[in-house]
Amino acid sequence: MLERGTLGATGQNIHDFDLSRRLESIVEASEGFHFVQQNGQRIFTATPDLNLPNPPAGCEIFIGNIPKFMFEDELIPMFQSVAKLFRFRLMLDFNHRTRENRGFAFVEFESHLLASLARRQLHPRNLVIWERSLYVDWAEPVPEVDPGILQMIRVLYVKNLPIHYSNERVNFTFQYLCKGLITKTHKIKNYAFVHCVDREAAQLVTEKLLGLVLDDCRLEVEWARPRQYSNQSRARHPPINFCLNVPLRSRRIVKQLLQSRRSSPPNSDSDSGQTSPQSDEM
Repeated sequence: MLERGTLGATGQNIHDFDLSRRLESIVEASEGFHFVQQNGQRIFTATPDLNLPNPPAGCEIFIGNIPKFMFEDELIPMFQSVAKLFRFRLMLDFNHRTRENRGFAFVEFESHLLASLARRQLHPRNLVIWERSLYVDWAEPVPEVDPGILQMIRVLYVKNLPIHYSNERVNFTFQYLCKGLITKTHKIKNYAFVHCVDREAAQLVTEKLLGLVLDDCRLEVEWARPRQYSNQSRARHPPINFCLNVPLRSRRIVKQLLQSRRSSPPNSDSDSGQTSPQSDEM
């Protein structure tokens, strides 16, 4: 079934009613799967009832250069013909009146073997849509945090907060629920970093906030990633095999960032102190 509030019967959250019906047909043909809309993407994934374990790292591929008016009703069957999908994420521009996609998606399979098979079969030379060759590559890998560092983290990354909540309101709510356990809260858009007194306090706060519903938004809580593992840090210090394991668009962004940093004065660091989602100080 379709998640409530994601694809209404009137098609308010997609560009037309016809697409809504076509997506409904995909759900009906895929037992145990549904669509969930969150954070600028529409996700085709298994329902919680199936209780499927998440695939290990290295099972997701990146698909780029997708035509802007092509949606899941055409994309999902194409990828399902290669191998069984575990999750499909299409990035959407919900601010655009025509509800275009953003030109890229992520496809996750049940195993690395299936993902490798799909990546080979979906090679741009074999995959041309509307006279456009799709870009296919491994999704950018997220480095594992060192276990020793992980045990020292006392900052939580809380996702899916109501966008209209101010930082003061979030801080007041969390302080009320977790008296004496939180030192400060920093909200950005629909997520926040929650700094706790110590590691034990952070674990207690996680138990209290995980699954909490605020204005129909169910909170998700996980450990914040240290700054050295953030996207910005990885952009400044790309690995040796960087060009082999990240999407083309990411390569261009990082190349521009590195060029701008080389051309700036040695002592300038205009973006110091900024963090990306899932990263903050311990």
